[in-house]
Order: sequence, then C-alpha cells, then structure tokens
Amino acid sequence: MFFANLSVKNKLLLVLLPTSLVMFIGGVFIIYSLLESALKDKNTAKMQSEINYFNNSIHYHLKLAQEFATLFSSYDFVNDAYTKQNEDSAAIFLQNEIARIIKKLPDDAKNYQIHFHKPPAQSFVRSWTKRRGDDLSGFRQTIMEVYKTRKPITGIELGIGGFAIRGIVPIFNKNNSYLGSVEYFYSPDDLLNLLSKQSQNNNSIFITLIKSDLADKLFEKSVLEKSYPTEFNGYYFAKTNVSWLNLNSLTNQNFVSILDSTNTINVFSMHKMTFGILPIYDFNNVKIGYYLFAENNIKEYEAVNNKMVYFIVGFIIGFTLLIGVFYLFILKLIIKPILQATEKIKKVSEGIF
Repeated sequence: MFFANLSVKNKLLLVLLPTSLVMFIGGVFIIYSLLESALKDKNTAKMQSEINYFNNSIHYHLKLAQEFATLFSSYDFVNDAYTKQNEDSAAIFLQNEIARIIKKLPDDAKNYQIHFHKPPAQSFVRSWTKRRGDDLSGFRQTIMEVYKTRKPITGIELGIGGFAIRGIVPIFNKNNSYLGSVEYFYSPDDLLNLLSKQSQNNNSIFITLIKSDLADKLFEKSVLEKSYPTEFNGYYFAKTNVSWLNLNSLTNQNFVSILDSTNTINVFSMHKMTFGILPIYDFNNVKIGYYLFAENNIKEYEAVNNKMVYFIVGFIIGFTLLIGVFYLFILKLIIKPILQATEKIKKVSEGIF
C-alpha cells in the first residue's frame, strides 16, 4: 500500500537505491577478493621460487660435497696416515696435511669441514677440531652405509648440530683394501647462509622440523628444550627468534593435514602469512623432517586494505554520480514523457482539449 501511494519518481528511487547498494557491496567484495588473490599468487610464486632455489642449492652442494670428499681421499698422505702404527702421530700428521691443502683453497679455512673415519665408524681426524676417537656408529648411518657397501654416498643427515649436507667416500690403499672413509659436509649454518643470499630478512624465517624419534636418540633433553622447544605431531620445531610467528598457532589440525600430505614442495597461506614446506629425505629416501619457510605478509595485507579505503571513497563518489546521472536520464527520457502522456490522456478522458 505504501509503495502504491508513492510517486513514480520516489518509486524509481526506492528501486535504484537498494539495487545500487547491493551492487556497491558486491563490487567492493569482488575487487577486494581479486586484490587479495593477486597478493596470494604473488607471494606464492615468490615463496616457490625461493624454495626451488634452496632445493637446487642443496642438490648442487651434495654433488660438491662428494667431489671434495673424493679429492681428499685421493691424496697419498691420507694412505700414509692410515697405515701409521702410532694413531696419535698419524692424526697429527693428517691434520697438518689437511690444513696445508686448505690454505691453498679460496675462502676462509673455517668454511672447509673434512672428517676422516676409521672402520666401522670411529672418528679419526676432524679438520676443524682436535677432538677425535669417538664412536659414531650409533647415529651416523651414512658412515655405516659406506662401511658396508664400500661405495660413495651423498645425503642429508641429522648430526649433533642439526641437518647437514654430506658427501662420504671410501678410502682404499694401493692394494684396494678398505681403510676407512672421509666426508665433506655443509653444516646447518651453511644452509642458512644459502638462504640469506636469496631472501632472509626480518619478514621471513627458516625453521627446521626434526622427526621426534630421531632427535630423541641424538639429543639430550636439555638440548631439545633449548633449541627445539615445540613438539607436535611427531616432530620437534626449531626455536624461532621473531615475534610475528607463534608456533602454537601452527600446531593445529589444519597444519597437521598439510604436513602429512606434503611429499614434495608445498606452498600455502595461513594467518596472513605465506608458508613453504620442503620435505627432508635421507640417503635411503626416508622422510626425516621438513624445512619450513615462513614469510610475514601482514604489511602487504595492510597496504591492500589502505588501497581499498581509497577505492571505496572513489567508488562511492563515482557510483553516486553514475546513479544520479542514470536517475536523471531515466527521469527525463522515460518517466517524464510517460507522465506527460498520462496527463494528456487524463485530460482527454475528462473532455479537456
């Protein structure tokens, strides 16, 4: 009844205003969704590129580690050291010879990490320390594999310092008898340096997830509590040093399902952050952990929101003008002629000519 009593102009306004409001809200939602989707696509592509770079770097350094190990296994002085009767003098001799070779190589001597082993898996000489003689057979499966197969091996393996890239080759004497093995490796810090060349900044972080059963065998409880304080779903999460990432917010069922289904590189968005997961496989192709990459995108989302404020203001002005022009257009070209025709018909029916 109320609508029927309204004038044609008001009826038109009553139809146009709600329709315009719905179109405006729909337009804002669609544009925000497009901007947000574009931002996610950009961050996903960036994260994918960084993980691919890191993964390719790992494979490159695995090859390099084996080449270095092969190089050090080929020197005659290595055979001489392994055949000396006095193990202490043999170790000193070998360490001095290694230091002499390293000095000739580019880069800092501390960046070269060579480790010689005696059968089956006893430390003989470490290039970076005088510590030796410890039994490694309980946790260094790569050394045991070389001992069993007498073949070179490369892989990522968990050690005291975390995951390391290792290349290990057997050492034989001139009679082709097995003497031991030598490894060249890149430490977890070296892996972080690989990342720093690509993307490390205050808005990105790299976290290691270690399988709990492996970590429990290798690390003491005090070490785990200090360096890997969060345990969830069978994995220890390395400690983070940024305030914007709360690991407790990740340890939920959604993250678990993503983690469990990840067998290759996986990139996804959560809590206005971009995450990338790279599974870690050992030399037997068994999954032993993950590299978790996280990037804080909150500022980028804030920038999108700021854009939306300007857009909404502009959209309101533009949409108001458009609706106003449309209203006047309809009023002048359609409603007004109809009203005039109606008025004439009314006069004719009343006998007024």
